[in-house]
Amino acid sequence: MEARTAITLRIPTALLDAARGLKREGESLNDLAVRALAEEIRQRRALRAHASIVDRRAAIRTRTGPQPDMAQEVRAWRDGEGRHG
Repeated sequence: MEARTAITLRIPTALLDAARGLKREGESLNDLAVRALAEEIRQRRALRAHASIVDRRAAIRTRTGPQPDMAQEVRAWRDGEGRHG
């Protein structure tokens, strides 16, 4: 079992009441809080990664200019235009 640290949280009463109403049978408020915190951390990491990708794309676009849309060319290749053989 992984190590755990005890902390004290001050949670708004309405939020605590909602959590109590939504927790599953056999699930403790601690289990619910741990799961919710893990999900929040996952979402924030995903948002940070997305922001990093957007920033990198912008930097590349600034350095190289916009790239042509290859969709029409790929469709033409699939339809046999320009194929050799």
